[in-house]
Amino acid sequence: MRYAHDIAVNTLETIPTNNIWANSPYKKLVEIPSDARGKWGEKYVATLIENAGIKVEEQGLKKDKNGEIFDLLIEEKDKWEQKMATMGKNETFQHENLSTNNTPCGWIFLDVEPNKIWLTILRKCDISNKISELGKKAHLRKNTKDVYKLDFSQTTIKKAIKNKICINLTEFSEEDIRKFLRLHLIDGTGQSSSDQ
Repeated sequence: MRYAHDIAVNTLETIPTNNIWANSPYKKLVEIPSDARGKWGEKYVATLIENAGIKVEEQGLKKDKNGEIFDLLIEEKDKWEQKMATMGKNETFQHENLSTNNTPCGWIFLDVEPNKIWLTILRKCDISNKISELGKKAHLRKNTKDVYKLDFSQTTIKKAIKNKICINLTEFSEEDIRKFLRLHLIDGTGQSSSDQ
C-alpha cells in the first residue's frame, strides 16, 4: 500500500536541495520558534560566560525598576542584552528590538551559520549613528522612538573581527573564548571609539 508513497519519497531524495541547514549540526535552531531560539542563545551565551569564571544570571528579558531591558546580569551589576540570529537566505543575520535608551551595558550578538557560530560584543553606544566597529548603523523601526533593527552581513562580521569585538566560537580554543569574554565583559577594554 505504500508503493506510490515510497516512489515519491525516493525520487524527492534524489533532488538536490538549496537548504543551507540540511547537514548542519545546528539545523534544529531553524526548525524551532524564534522565542525558543532566543532562549537557547541566552542559555548558550550564559554557559560560555559562566565557564569563563564570570558570574552570570539569566534574566529572561526583564525590565528593572529603571525600565532597563536586559537578558543577562553579569557579576551582579552589569546588565547586557543578548541577541541571537541564524543566517538567512541572503547570508545575513537580523537582530530585532534593540534599544539605545533601555540597554544598560550593551549587546552580545550570537550569529549562527550552518557550520560556524560568531560572538560579537558591543558596548552601549548610539546605534542610530554609524557604529565604527561594525561599519554601519541600526535602523529605527517604523512608528517607534527607540526600537531598532541591526542586520549583520559577512562584511559586518569581518569589520567586527578586525576591530576585535567578534570571534568565531567554533574555531577558538576554550582559553581564547574565556580571554575574549573577560576582556569585553569584565575588563571593559575590548571596545574602541563608539563608547559613550
